[in-house]
Amino acid sequence: MVIATVVILAATILAAILQSSGDEASDRTTSPATPAPSESESATSPPSSAPTGQALPDGYRSVDDEAGFSIAVPGGWTRAGSQNGPSSGAFDVNYANRDHQALIRVFEVSGASPEQLFADLGGREDIHKLGRPEDFEARLLSGQRMEYWIGPVEEGWRVIDSRFEAIDGKVYSVALHTRSGVVEEKRADEIVEVALWNFCPPDVVCGM
Repeated sequence: MVIATVVILAATILAAILQSSGDEASDRTTSPATPAPSESESATSPPSSAPTGQALPDGYRSVDDEAGFSIAVPGGWTRAGSQNGPSSGAFDVNYANRDHQALIRVFEVSGASPEQLFADLGGREDIHKLGRPEDFEARLLSGQRMEYWIGPVEEGWRVIDSRFEAIDGKVYSVALHTRSGVVEEKRADEIVEVALWNFCPPDVVCGM
């Protein structure tokens, strides 16, 4: 009887050990492992300084102007009035900083190519060129850009004037006007690039 009791007790203990081992194995099999971060989660976003027409750099905002075009301007710059452009029915719109010492002028022109328009500026006594026109490209646009002063050098307005034929076949100008010392050169170039990369003419879907 004693032997039988010992055998039964040993069997009971063995069964308990086997059951415990089975439970631990089951837990290891069914408990979810911590997932490794996916490539999309761990990937970093594109540099904010690259104007792509899809994601604006920090410090800029997209504008859908009432004249029909869209563009990007520095945050805090607001619409500062408009007037008829150089051709009948065209627009001429300004977006300026708080003290109006720097502004982006956007207008539609007609009747001449960018090359001819810049050539015509040479005949104005209030224009002081800072170099020859240079070709540029920005996403959907290609044209010519020229820098000049309107009025006395260092006292008037310094202008970075980009003129181009857009995808609607019309010619436009996006020009940054600044007073001396208001916007440093590197910052001015960035403002122009972001504006051009995000410009879309009226009645056109640019896929931004």
